[in-house]
Amino acid sequence: MLGLGAMGHAFASNLLKNGFTVAGWNRSLARGEDLQAHGLSLHATPQQAVADAEVIISMLADGEATLEVLAQIGARLSAAGDLLPDGHHWPAGDPAGHRYVAGTSASDDL
Repeated sequence: MLGLGAMGHAFASNLLKNGFTVAGWNRSLARGEDLQAHGLSLHATPQQAVADAEVIISMLADGEATLEVLAQIGARLSAAGDLLPDGHHWPAGDPAGHRYVAGTSASDDL
């Protein structure tokens, strides 16, 4: 779980309550400390949090934060079949963000 703000914290909490293994990261690690008692593996970097993940869920604050973190974990996402559910609402006027997340070039239609 990348991002443990209001939505990411609730999402991670529900996953843990339902028996899933969850690794998490947040810019402020304090946001995930309470979930450690419920099994959250809290990591200092996004790369560490996604290293062994089967599914990577992003619940970051905005497009800028999402693009910054995706740039950090890009090598991890290069394997065929990777899926990144992104909880951030991308504004319609941000096609560059959509293209980056979709893995398309700037010349491709969305």
